[in-house]
Amino acid sequence: MCGFSAVISASDLNNIDTYYKKMEKCIDEISHRGPDDRTFLKEQNCLFGHARLSILDINKGNQPFKDDNYILVYNGEIYNFKNLRKKLGLKYNQTFKTDCDTEVLFHGLRLMGTDFLNYLDGMFSFVFYDRKKNTVLAARDISGEKPFFYNYSEGIFKAGSEIKAIKSFVKATVDKKAVKDFFRLQYIPAPFTIYSEIKKLPQGCFLRLDLKKHTVEIKKFHKIKILKSKKNYNISDFIKIFNFSVKKRLTSDVEVGAFLSGGIDSTLVVREMRDIMKNKKFHTFSIGFNEKEFDESNYSYEVSRKYNTIHHHYYFSVKDVCDNLEIISHFDEPFGDSSAMPVMFLSKKISEYVKVVLSGDGADELFGGYHRYRVFHYFYLLKLIPDFLKKIIVFLTSESAIPLLRRVNRILKYNKIEELYADLMGNFNSEEIANLFRKTQMESININHENRIIQKNIVRCNGDILDRIMYSDFYTYLPYDILTKVDMMTMKSGVESRAPFLSKKIIKFAFDLPVSFKKNKKILKNMLKSEFDDKFIYRSKQGFAIPVDRWFREELGNVLKKLLLENKEWKKYLNSDYIDFLFNEHINFKKSNGRKLWQIMVFVLWAENEKSELNI
Repeated sequence: MCGFSAVISASDLNNIDTYYKKMEKCIDEISHRGPDDRTFLKEQNCLFGHARLSILDINKGNQPFKDDNYILVYNGEIYNFKNLRKKLGLKYNQTFKTDCDTEVLFHGLRLMGTDFLNYLDGMFSFVFYDRKKNTVLAARDISGEKPFFYNYSEGIFKAGSEIKAIKSFVKATVDKKAVKDFFRLQYIPAPFTIYSEIKKLPQGCFLRLDLKKHTVEIKKFHKIKILKSKKNYNISDFIKIFNFSVKKRLTSDVEVGAFLSGGIDSTLVVREMRDIMKNKKFHTFSIGFNEKEFDESNYSYEVSRKYNTIHHHYYFSVKDVCDNLEIISHFDEPFGDSSAMPVMFLSKKISEYVKVVLSGDGADELFGGYHRYRVFHYFYLLKLIPDFLKKIIVFLTSESAIPLLRRVNRILKYNKIEELYADLMGNFNSEEIANLFRKTQMESININHENRIIQKNIVRCNGDILDRIMYSDFYTYLPYDILTKVDMMTMKSGVESRAPFLSKKIIKFAFDLPVSFKKNKKILKNMLKSEFDDKFIYRSKQGFAIPVDRWFREELGNVLKKLLLENKEWKKYLNSDYIDFLFNEHINFKKSNGRKLWQIMVFVLWAENEKSELNI
């Protein structure tokens, strides 16, 4: 696991020493991703920098990896690299000098090109440069676990593991549509970033650049197929491939631990680790809150006792938020998932014990774990109601205090499923977005990024409604919220997170599975029936969230008020009167706006941090 930065030109770079100094700065700024080693490669037309977190072949796995014709910088883990190494040896008589996956990726790309991507099972992003042909091949894993940012302008290609890894090389200006994307979804979806000139490479895609012809091709190398006729459900098949996936993700020359919330997903991961590691002790980690309704520590302790792990539980408070607000700028662009803060806090603690942790990420999106999935089933049932009756129901339920009726009211307002999806996924609906940007330079900006991306994913998938929503989650919410949060916050402390649920075989199994076995994680819960009671297995899903509603009515509210008064840049974008309205509505208990206020706070901090570079 590492971080990289790359600059490649079709011809010699002018002021190469200036570029090199900028490259050193870029690697310094992402050194948290690889605190064990820093290396650089400088040639007349290209520069590569690499910060390494040593996990495999600690003594020989340094990058950039090169020969006379090719250069590779790479971030990630290829879990099936040993098998691929054997195949390359047999088919091409290829020999290897190291025991790391980097060299396998290097020779696989050299010998097979983009075809080799179809054989990879892992998390990765990389830049592979062909000196002779003056071409670049870059790619990102199928789930989007590893980030990839790039810019191609004036004949020069720049790429890196974070925005800060290339921003020094780019004159970046704020993309106003991306600002609205952020407030609509709480993240900015690929291919966009907060900057017009910097893009995200979408998951499961490769980028091919011919520096001589100035042509750029971006193409998917992996696509999920939804079968019209589903395969028969077989729990033994899933147990086998899940155990294999966990085993592969335990491949490491350093100690491996696990996140353990006490939920179904992390419990299954820890159970398989215990089965594979037998009597060997390993560390597990959880985080909780003093607010009991947000704390599941009793369940994490129960799992730890059952599987005999060395468990570490920590408590996260509003003081920890206030003391670490600077972490918000670490994302390089606005990012509104408040659970990033406790993930950062826990990762820092984890780094004191291990470099690698396994997580349950991806299980909710693949096996129907979110409560909101039920809403879409109701959406189709309610569509059968005649329009005149819908209007009457909407009117009668508009001010209802009953949660079920409020939910019905919300669903009936939408005619298209993608509109309902966008509403459920974000903290601000369309009307609130309009109020938030009224009387600012943002008011006239039409937003279509997120609706276009969501509609494309939902319409492209022709399966059952649950398949369609999970498909959309897999290509939007999972990579650009969940996996972005985990990657950025774990790597901030030099910790590598691995997700067994995101192996290629499990992803395929999940989308081939009949919907009836995906609802509410039925198949995963069945795996635990022999080991835990119904109270553990069938309890209501907690989710990983911080008590922002309460905290904004206490200390965090004072912090936000101070930020709004002291900082000015946010006023170029946001309507101060509407923010005052939301804040007063919240502290007076008229409505819970904690998640909205968190997004506003994130944006205020980001805008102030960027004030010297804003170009509106």
